[in-house]
Amino acid sequence: MLKEFDDDVEAENKTHEYYRDRTAYLRTREIFRSREAAQDEQDQKQEEMELARGQNAARSIADAFLEEQAQELLSRPQQTRNAPIPDDSSPSGEDEGGPRSRTLQPVRGEGYEPTSHSCSRCKDASDWIQIILVEQ
Repeated sequence: MLKEFDDDVEAENKTHEYYRDRTAYLRTREIFRSREAAQDEQDQKQEEMELARGQNAARSIADAFLEEQAQELLSRPQQTRNAPIPDDSSPSGEDEGGPRSRTLQPVRGEGYEPTSHSCSRCKDASDWIQIILVEQ
């Protein structure tokens, strides 16, 4: 359609309001643009209100959850509240007794399996890290 459009022909035919009366066209266009801008502004305000409403709902859910957790903690006996949390992350699944700590150590040799993909970051990596429980 644009390949076939000729501005001079349109000016002679005066089929469009732009060519018939340019000032009337500009007034109509200005009214249309101001109406469109007002609608865009109204849509933006509505979106902001919906976003704020969603954030308030999420905040109230989080507050209710935290209040519930606080009530649960306060309902526990004092000794239970201050007791250390047991470490049940033994690699063998058995309780070995004694204090343990987690350390990071490089893994080489046995059990070393590079990933099946071939990104340069994985090819260049010389150390693979795993968490190992160490008895103290």
